[in-house]
Amino acid sequence: MIDLSPDTIHAAPRRSLFGRLAGAVALGLAGLRPTPSEAQAAAPESDGPHWPGKLKGRHRQVVDAYSVNAGHPLEFAYTFVATSEPPGTATSVVVLRAG
Repeated sequence: MIDLSPDTIHAAPRRSLFGRLAGAVALGLAGLRPTPSEAQAAAPESDGPHWPGKLKGRHRQVVDAYSVNAGHPLEFAYTFVATSEPPGTATSVVVLRAG
C-alpha cells in the first residue's frame, strides 16, 4: 500500500526559515510604529453652552452622526470645507453622539 498523505514531520528547513523570517520582520515593523499621542484636556472656558465657540466663516455646517461609519461624517465635513468658494470661508463641526 502506498501512503499518499504528506509527511508534515519532515518539512524542508528552508520553509520554516521563511516563516521565522516573516515573523521577525513583522515584529520589527511593529516596533517602529509611532506611539499614540495623548489627548489634551480642553480649557475650562470652552465647556458649556458656548462649546464650539464663535464659528468663523461665511458658510457653516454641522454634521450630526451617531457612529463613525467608516469616516463618512469626516468626509462630509472635509468636502464642505474643501469646496468652499472663495477658499477659507467655510467652517464645519462634526458631532458624534451615542446612538
